[in-house]
Amino acid sequence: MKVKNIFTVTVPVLMLTVLLGSCIRENIIYVDDVTSRTVFVYMAADNNLNGYVDDNINQMKMSVSKMPYKANLIVYVDRLKAKPMLLNVKFEKIDTIKVFPELNSSSADTFEMIFREVKHRWPADKYGLLMWSHGTGWIPKSQLHNVAWNLGYAPARDGRQALSPIYERIPDIRDPFAPTKTFGFEKDANGNYLCIELDELAAVIPDNEFEFIIFDACYMGCVEVAYALRNKTEYFVSSSVEILGQGFPYYETTPFMMEGDMNNVCKKFFEHYDRKSGWERTGGISLVKTAELDKLASSFNKIVAQWPDSVDINESSLQCFDRFSGHHTFFDMVDVAEHMCSDPTLLNEFLFQTERCIKYAASTPYVLEGDPLQIAIDKYCGLSMYFPFTYNKALNEEYRKTSWSVATGL
Repeated sequence: MKVKNIFTVTVPVLMLTVLLGSCIRENIIYVDDVTSRTVFVYMAADNNLNGYVDDNINQMKMSVSKMPYKANLIVYVDRLKAKPMLLNVKFEKIDTIKVFPELNSSSADTFEMIFREVKHRWPADKYGLLMWSHGTGWIPKSQLHNVAWNLGYAPARDGRQALSPIYERIPDIRDPFAPTKTFGFEKDANGNYLCIELDELAAVIPDNEFEFIIFDACYMGCVEVAYALRNKTEYFVSSSVEILGQGFPYYETTPFMMEGDMNNVCKKFFEHYDRKSGWERTGGISLVKTAELDKLASSFNKIVAQWPDSVDINESSLQCFDRFSGHHTFFDMVDVAEHMCSDPTLLNEFLFQTERCIKYAASTPYVLEGDPLQIAIDKYCGLSMYFPFTYNKALNEEYRKTSWSVATGL
């Protein structure tokens, strides 16, 4: 299957020691006692998100509260023009455990290697994972030149470059056109894009490995991604829309992340962005119980079965979540189902299962209000979904390889 999520990083090189005041413990092998939980943060920041790394890690450092039990917060960070590091983040202290040689952190093999070391050094009863980088949901790298070139993900097939002002300004946290955590490719020495494909990532994660997986990356809150990872984690936290470059408010969310309280992680994320104004009031989040996803697919399969083949929905009538040029790709899942289903019984069954599956969902009224490509959010069920419009044959071919499409027949 080719359900795809892409994180980009080229070969990194990093020296965070002075910036974060950490102490070097290179090549020292030690194993902590078994703890209740180890949270692993994988930061692929060898790109235009590099400038947000220090602030995010320092927020974690200042907010890791004293737990009623031992819990570890382990960060692998791969920065621009710096070597990758493995950090043990403690309250007001950061220990640098290891400095790696140059690694391709956009490789699933690298992720597997680093997490294996994390499990060896910090064994625990439960593990949590936070993936921090760029993201484009299920969209394959091969299709980005058709789907999302206008936001700088890739040049258009005819060579056109990004038109959106969001990538034409110098990145700055205070700049209304600062980069969001939409997908941003880096290239290797040969000009090739580097990325992690979601099917490759899922292949290196054993079933039932994580208590939760959080994506601090744009557009990962789609049912196609959640379904692909349903056997890897109990709970799935993500956003159906873009996440501003600042990312999660780690000062507020880290204590709950360490406790495994995903409901409050989502709540604090939403409240943080909802109390802002203007373009900064941008944020959507959801919490999915993955054990309910197979039943969700089964109920949606019944809706698909009564939908006529080769019939399109009116795209403009759907709630979209992306700011892509031309046609959109990410739509509200419930909105798609309501447009497809003419049988109230089948629709109610799907809506009931949606409520069982999505335990928390909230969004601000707009994505980047004031931007030329702003999006009004009138519906936000917590998961997006693609609809295979007949005019998008190449993308549809890739979509129908996803495990969600195979399960539902869409």
